[in-house]
Formats: sequence, C-alpha cells, structure tokens
Amino acid sequence: MIETVLHIVILSVILAAILGASAGLIFVERRLLALWQERMGPNRVGPFGLLQVVADMIKILSKEDWVPPFADKPLFVLAPMIIMTTTLFSFAAITFAPGIAVADLRPWHYQDPFFQEPPEA
Repeated sequence: MIETVLHIVILSVILAAILGASAGLIFVERRLLALWQERMGPNRVGPFGLLQVVADMIKILSKEDWVPPFADKPLFVLAPMIIMTTTLFSFAAITFAPGIAVADLRPWHYQDPFFQEPPEA
C-alpha cells in the first residue's frame, strides 16, 4: 500500500514538473518571439503575461469539437490522445535519481523473488 502511494506521488511530481516546464517554455517562446518581432508580447493576462498559458489552456479545453466532414472521425479524435500518451510514456524510460523512476523497467528475473543467480563456474 505504501509503495503504491509512493509511486503515485512520484508520478504526480514528475508530471507536474513536465507540465510546469512546458508552460515555462511556452512563456519564454512567446516573449522571445515578441522581442524578435518588435511587439509587446503576452502582457494582457496577469502580471507580465504569466497567466496567458493558463488562459490558452482554458480556451483550448472549452472549444467546440469540430470534425471536418470528410475526416475519419475515430482517428481524428484519437490522434491527439495517442500522441500525448506516447510522449508521456517516453518519460518512463528515464531514471531521474537512484530509486526514482516512473516505471521499473528491469528484466523480469530481477523482480522475481524466487529467481536464483546461476552459480559461477
């Protein structure tokens, strides 16, 4: 039970870090694009435009679902989910620190309590 809770906490912290880094990079990208294009940049929402990413997220999540008439509807709906899932699964292979990883990807025999190493010759 404790181990499961620990895994959930670790997953939550890693996911929050990934999403926080993404939001920060989007903000930096908008600021740099504004600098390069000689315009103000995101400065309307919150102090220094820090809440612009949150406003964009709310806008995207509340938009009406529109599927083009000739599109394959199931594929059109599932494609973003597949991309997001594979992107987040790619973090499963990263060991962040000793003992802190998203998934235990060791071979099965290292996890088997009844497995015995063969004797050395």
